[in-house]
Amino acid sequence: MVKKVVLFGAGDFARELIWVIEEVNARTAVNKSGPVFEVAGIVDEDLAKEGSSIMGFPVYGSLKPAAFWETKGEKIYASCAVGRAVSRKKLMAKAKDLGYNYLNLIHPEAVISDHAELKSGIIVMPGSIITVGVKIGEQVLINKLCSVGHDSVIGKDCTLAPGVIVGGHAVIEEGCDIGMNASILPSVRIKRNSTIGAGAVVIKDLPADCTAVGVPAKIISR
Repeated sequence: MVKKVVLFGAGDFARELIWVIEEVNARTAVNKSGPVFEVAGIVDEDLAKEGSSIMGFPVYGSLKPAAFWETKGEKIYASCAVGRAVSRKKLMAKAKDLGYNYLNLIHPEAVISDHAELKSGIIVMPGSIITVGVKIGEQVLINKLCSVGHDSVIGKDCTLAPGVIVGGHAVIEEGCDIGMNASILPSVRIKRNSTIGAGAVVIKDLPADCTAVGVPAKIISR
């Protein structure tokens, strides 16, 4: 059965998620099965975007309830087309309150071990690798070309920007933003709601609610 998906957020990342959906559907077509997903539309909290479109799909400048899209009482799913962790968390909480279900969008060229554990609402972009024993929480975005080593834990509502490398047994607690091409060394713990700058190398544990940048990463604000 085709899953009807509404994208939350009408920025550029919405175009990438539409592409992921197209790729998933194209792969199932090759395997002679029907499409997996159908994009119903895109919603945003910016009223100025009402009536516009992205890649041919309509944009609504308000967060429509799930019932808006229903035709036969089917489940309606939401996926968050926003990169920043704090914004994703807020939007998807609103989606749940509006009656949406969560689903995982995983590009066919992502590699995920059968021995990894993934919760719901996860996005995994092409070229990323998730190995054995990894645990990924709800609403996590793993962008392009990321590597998550064995037995690592990525908490809910986290974002890994393109090129992030997470070593084995590392823990990234909920709500963290990990910048492009950052590296988290094995067994390091980054506590909740912290931000790691692009290209940073985290070699030791970091506290909650901090921002760290550089090589090695140093805290610049709390």
